[in-house]
Amino acid sequence: MCAPASSPESATKSTTNRPPASRSRRRSSTSLPASAIGRGPFKRTRAESVNPAESSNRSVNWPRATPIVTDRLQLEPLAVHHASEMVETLSSPDLYTHIGGTSPSLSELERLYALQSAGASPTGDAGWLNWIVRETAESAAVGYVQATVTTVETGYQADIAWVIGVDSQGQGFATEAARAMVDWLADHLVTVLQAAIHPDNAASARIADRLGLQPTDEIDDGEVIWRAETRTEE
Repeated sequence: MCAPASSPESATKSTTNRPPASRSRRRSSTSLPASAIGRGPFKRTRAESVNPAESSNRSVNWPRATPIVTDRLQLEPLAVHHASEMVETLSSPDLYTHIGGTSPSLSELERLYALQSAGASPTGDAGWLNWIVRETAESAAVGYVQATVTTVETGYQADIAWVIGVDSQGQGFATEAARAMVDWLADHLVTVLQAAIHPDNAASARIADRLGLQPTDEIDDGEVIWRAETRTEE
């Protein structure tokens, strides 16, 4: 969601959906934008996937995206057919103010979605989770949220991101969708969240702070790494 600097909601570069061995902390396999957010510290109440600590030397059974419903939104697991709607949502130049890149063509988006919807990197060393964010009242695709999942000793780590189209910003959709995704991640053994936010992106920083991510001293390509860890219920 890269909006003008005065917008209530803004964006950071995508953190997701590129094999970790070949990506920086934020860069995706294309120039598409994303904004990072999360709610923390949050609680993990159940586990619906394998213990990644037991899977370090074999292929990990990565969580697969499932539908999520909130008060105003439906989060749909990404599919190639979403490209025809999303190409317009991602078309505004203002979307790329803080993150660089340009709007994708339909064919570029279809190729990207075909790759991302596989659910994991080609080498299997990262899980790729992507949801299209749909406003229920208008049945309109307004953006997306995504997470790249890797293993850590305590469970999974998720590098998270969101994008909300310029015309749909300022209504709290990014926060609502990202909260829903983070709760879903917590239920699937994610114990660490990370996000990268440009220091000039005050809107995303406010949202991240409001939802519990804290800035660290880490800087990656000019962006501040924000982090939250879960509290696991006994």
